[in-house]
Amino acid sequence: MGSIPITRSTFFLSLLGSGMNKLLKYGRLSVGGLLGLFAIFLGVIAFTVDPNSFKPQIVNLVQEKTQRTLTLEGDIKLTFFPRLGLDLGKTRLSEHQGAQEFASLNSVQLYVAWLPLLRKELVIRKVSVAGVRANLVRNADGTTNFDDLISKDKSAQIKFDIDGVKVSRGALSFDDRMTKRKWDISDLELSSGRIKDNTHTHVALDFKLVSDNPQLATHIVLKSGLLFALDEQHYVLDTLDLKASGVAAGISQLDLLARGDVDVQVKTQEITLKDCKISLTGNRATDKLDITLDAPKLMLTEKKVEGAKMTLLAKVERQNDKLVATFTLPDLSGSAQQFQVSQLSVDIDGKQGDNHIKGKLMGPLTGSLDAQLFSLPTLSGNLDVANPKLSKGGVKLNLAGNARADLGKQELAVNLNAKLDDSTIQTKLSMNQFANPRINFDIAIDQLDVDRYLPPSTKATQPTPESPIDFSALKAFNASGSVRIGRLKVANLKSSNVRLDMKADSSRIEAKPLSAASAGK
Repeated sequence: MGSIPITRSTFFLSLLGSGMNKLLKYGRLSVGGLLGLFAIFLGVIAFTVDPNSFKPQIVNLVQEKTQRTLTLEGDIKLTFFPRLGLDLGKTRLSEHQGAQEFASLNSVQLYVAWLPLLRKELVIRKVSVAGVRANLVRNADGTTNFDDLISKDKSAQIKFDIDGVKVSRGALSFDDRMTKRKWDISDLELSSGRIKDNTHTHVALDFKLVSDNPQLATHIVLKSGLLFALDEQHYVLDTLDLKASGVAAGISQLDLLARGDVDVQVKTQEITLKDCKISLTGNRATDKLDITLDAPKLMLTEKKVEGAKMTLLAKVERQNDKLVATFTLPDLSGSAQQFQVSQLSVDIDGKQGDNHIKGKLMGPLTGSLDAQLFSLPTLSGNLDVANPKLSKGGVKLNLAGNARADLGKQELAVNLNAKLDDSTIQTKLSMNQFANPRINFDIAIDQLDVDRYLPPSTKATQPTPESPIDFSALKAFNASGSVRIGRLKVANLKSSNVRLDMKADSSRIEAKPLSAASAGK
């Protein structure tokens, strides 16, 4: 066999390879030894250092930085491995420069990743809070009792990468003195998956909400997928499932369900709703409500408004009476400043006593979401009232007119022209203050034969002396206006230039008696 010649280059390569192997071996031993020493060091600190001895310094530091008093009633526990952790017992924090309690908690556990600390980054891995309470206040000038706690230092690098958040037995109160409203949240339970910027996760929320204005006492349960991008200010709730029950806005036995996807982009002021369905049932006074909304797509941006077919179905029942109204918007386009719907339609089907009511109204809808203005410039439709007890079996009206609503000013105006057989009816109606409506009306009828629509008389009746008209049924309305009839026939008595003027509020009704320029058979 031949020998392999050893050159200077192969000798140095062999020597270098041997040295690298030894270096890697010693390096691994060194790193392993350092990690072992580090673990021993942490263990020694954990068993020899009592974090509770630093309570006075912590309390003084909080007082110096925030002018708030921190009370640590429980023991402070530290963990160093595998994560840096802090476990606080019962803790209370006072108001700014005051002794009144601002917030308290029974316990909180906070875990932080080690390696990012070496890069001067704070990465929170796990948060668990139990028995948290906070009293939030917004003053009449817009300032709050937590303004001083909001950090204005943008140099600090805090990265959210939390394996999960859990909050139990939480309670929050919010006294909004600017709007004169109070909100209370109790029995708060919150859990989540991983919380990290631009990473999809899930959240579950369960709490009770009480408010004095508007009157609320509801139990709310929410489950949803969650995605947020803080730098882009982009927030997404997908497969949202929201349930609310209790009392709200005068509705008792409330059962509300909302589902769909919500996409909000703050920078571009864009909101997108997809496959949204909302259903509501409950009782309002003596009325039983059943309302559903189906909105497959709705997009609102600063410059664009776009929507697919939306349907609102409203059912109202009261004893033997029932009303079903279906609102349909086939499309939506334009902008927030000016939008339009090609043809809004409202279908009505109801029963009141012996009256069976069917009707349909339709017309193009225009408006401004910014100005909260809505207009039906041309409105047409029909209304049929069937009643077997009436001589003609009912009445039929053909309608035409227009309507306008200003939600900002809480004003509504409707102008209608109706045709009832040989009668022409012109109606002007206005309303303001929706919560406690004030109604003004003006109705002009050229001629009206009431006898055509009354049940046939079985007995001959004698004219009765004139008596005051009973308007007690109108006491629920704050209405003022007049009704004018050119020619009127009632009980085979004919009158002309009949006029009724009414002024009413919640406590007083004034009505002038029917006047007639001429009368006779």
